[in-house]
Amino acid sequence: MKSNQSFKRVLMVLFIGIILASFGAVPYAKELLSQLPEDAVGIIPSDFVLGLLMVIQLSIFATLGLFISRKVNLGAPVLESIVTKKETNIKWSSFILSSIAIGFSIGSFLLLSDFIFYKLGSSLSFFASELPAWYKGLIGSFFGGIGEEIIYRLFFMSLLVWLINLVVRHKENTPKPWIIWVSMISAAILFALAHLPMTTSLASLTALVVIRAILLNSIAGIGFGLLYWKKGLLYAMIAHFFADITLHVIAVLIFG
Repeated sequence: MKSNQSFKRVLMVLFIGIILASFGAVPYAKELLSQLPEDAVGIIPSDFVLGLLMVIQLSIFATLGLFISRKVNLGAPVLESIVTKKETNIKWSSFILSSIAIGFSIGSFLLLSDFIFYKLGSSLSFFASELPAWYKGLIGSFFGGIGEEIIYRLFFMSLLVWLINLVVRHKENTPKPWIIWVSMISAAILFALAHLPMTTSLASLTALVVIRAILLNSIAGIGFGLLYWKKGLLYAMIAHFFADITLHVIAVLIFG
């Protein structure tokens, strides 16, 4: 009974975050879409409909992901301890500050790597492309931190761990490390590939552009996957959010 209650409470917290992430992403997404050729975009729904569609999509991923992740000892243990008011030995100042610091570090690494690709001649780069205003990047970063972590870590990574567990007939709740690594890397590659459609629409499709998109997003995905595995969903969300802040707010203010 307690397990069902905590599941519902965590899901409710995620749902609140999903609403914020979905409608916050609309201005950023629409500005990016406005840069594309009309024949590549098609009919763009209204802001409300676009936000609502994202809410529905993320809610499905969150529900399934939370359910599956519990079967393989992953998920959102910190969020669960918060909503159930369970005593924990977590030092909150250290938890929050370290996740923020890791997020900034990942974002800075990606920005430096992107600069290298820019110097190598990539036509798509934070240093060469027209980016949405910093305040749109700020509210859009909630989708990265909340939405993408729900899709690619809570759902896809957990799903892959669970499926591999079934295939190899590993009966323990805690999966073996190699299963985690295979699932983490696979989810990270999927995360990277999901960025390709927008990438190919914003820049000429060259080998360098494709390598940049897949490599940088895969590295970020593996980093967030490690945090999800070792620290839980909330930690990965905070780190991802501040990585996006580095790329979509700080970089825009400095180099935009």
